Amino acid sequence: MHPRILSGLLLAAGAVLAAGAAQARPAPCTDAWYQMVEDRVRSGDGQGHGPDIGSEEWKSVIEFKLGLRGRA
Repeated sequence: MHPRILSGLLLAAGAVLAAGAAQARPAPCTDAWYQMVEDRVRSGDGQGHGPDIGSEEWKSVIEFKLGLRGRA
């Protein structure tokens, strides 16, 4: 993944997550962090279908849902 896209994803996801509870947050780009993002920005269809959390496809879906696609 392009570094600018990844940094944009991290920045936008961080902003989304900052709006959540003030609880301890996992380190960025860990499995726990990806799950926390998924809990707030769902990538699937609600019926168990969707990309594997943390995969390149998943990152692309999250970028799209956060409006980051095409901003690199």
